[in-house]
Amino acid sequence: MQTSLGGGVHASGTGFVYGDGSHVITNAHNVRGSETFDLWTVDGESYEAEVVDYVENRQPDVALVRAEGLDLDPLEAGSSDDLEAGQPLLQVGHPSIMGNWVITAGPMAEPSSIDPRLRTHVPGVQGNSGSPLLTLDGAVVGLTYGATRPGNRGPNDPPEGPQSDDAHTRIVGRLVSLHETIEDVDEQYETWV
Repeated sequence: MQTSLGGGVHASGTGFVYGDGSHVITNAHNVRGSETFDLWTVDGESYEAEVVDYVENRQPDVALVRAEGLDLDPLEAGSSDDLEAGQPLLQVGHPSIMGNWVITAGPMAEPSSIDPRLRTHVPGVQGNSGSPLLTLDGAVVGLTYGATRPGNRGPNDPPEGPQSDDAHTRIVGRLVSLHETIEDVDEQYETWV
């Protein structure tokens, strides 16, 4: 699912069918400030969607939307507890700078003792918010909501020095994508339906 907010707000994000065939999970930050928006499926069908509810404080960053007439098979839920560092994972999203429905892959990141979030090295950029994080078997184990670089340098930190020409390696090797666990998504979903 690709979303586009109305009311003069132009933003895009991703989501996936969950629960019954008319419900879509995405991020709260994708739908905040909008009651309805346009939704497109992978095959190009367009629907008007409405926000059912979302977590205002984005803890977790989850929203539920419904589209009248949408009737698709939901993705199968897996378990984030079973993930291991280095395990290959996939993400299907709508990164606006890369194109429609881009599949990216990368490994599960090493666990952090100071950061309990679900972290991967699956490359994600703006527009991937709301993407399902999938195992190679196609089970959803997470909901993408952001990315960070290790060390979280601030905007006023000094530059790191000359940069390599290999931007792809820099993005994949240093970017850490952040995901809500499918268990947190499911717990929130159950409070709304």
